[in-house]
Amino acid sequence: MTAMAEPCAAMIGFFDGVHLGHQALLAATRAAADSAGCAAVAVTFDRPGREVLGDGTLVPTIDTLDERVERLRSLGLDHVEVLTFDREFASRSGEWFVREELLGRLGARHLVVGYDFRFGHRRAWDAAALQALAAEGGASVEVVAPLRLDGERVSSGAVRAALLAGDVEQATRLLGRAPQLCGPVARGRRLGRQIGFPTANVTLDPRKLVPRVGIYAAWTHVPGQAEPVATALSIGRRPTVDAAGAVTVEAFLLDWRGDLYEQTISVDLVAFLREEQRFPDLTSLQAQIARDVADVRSQLNHA
Repeated sequence: MTAMAEPCAAMIGFFDGVHLGHQALLAATRAAADSAGCAAVAVTFDRPGREVLGDGTLVPTIDTLDERVERLRSLGLDHVEVLTFDREFASRSGEWFVREELLGRLGARHLVVGYDFRFGHRRAWDAAALQALAAEGGASVEVVAPLRLDGERVSSGAVRAALLAGDVEQATRLLGRAPQLCGPVARGRRLGRQIGFPTANVTLDPRKLVPRVGIYAAWTHVPGQAEPVATALSIGRRPTVDAAGAVTVEAFLLDWRGDLYEQTISVDLVAFLREEQRFPDLTSLQAQIARDVADVRSQLNHA
């Protein structure tokens, strides 16, 4: 990596989900950069540290790396610096990270971190250590207090827990936006088409956190179309037709016709409707989907 040309104000963290707490750090970074007349930068990492330091198993995240970078940029940052987190990086000291990376290569003159920020080998350095090291190099550090909603601390862990519980309303409150699933549409078995409900099979990134299995009301953003499309979304194993199947994400777009194969769509979750069920036959499944569609219309009309 090459050094950045100009001094900057930089926020540091993983920022999974870019939730309201992260947005508070972003606002502080943007304000500091504007005051100093320099760039506002986010310093983040390509993968969770526990994935590298564990057995190599992928750790599910709320957003993919590309989604996270795009969200940070869209909220007003001038640049997002993605660092490769590998075992070599994890072995580096806190002093090296601050002096060589943040103050040296990136030219940071003001740093913004959360109250629980830790860094360096074995996470042995905290925000107070960062302040001391930054001061040696003539930089300042702002430590942002936790954001709370109704007494609960906003955190990526709380968002993940809400999604795994199917609590879309809570996840939306913490994120400040609807939880979103994005991916290209792949060809499936076309079973939905046979029973009158053709679905788009959304292929998710392997690292993407999959919300609770079940049926959801959602909005789908279709390429080239300004308005989102009302959607009945199924996340599950399709037990009626494939008892041993893997989890799939299938979107039935209401009142919409077209070919989405190989196009990338984004689906905003609005509400969890029901758990996945196994039906005795396709006729029973078809009848339930019709009821689900009616529930989706009701939910979205009142959303």
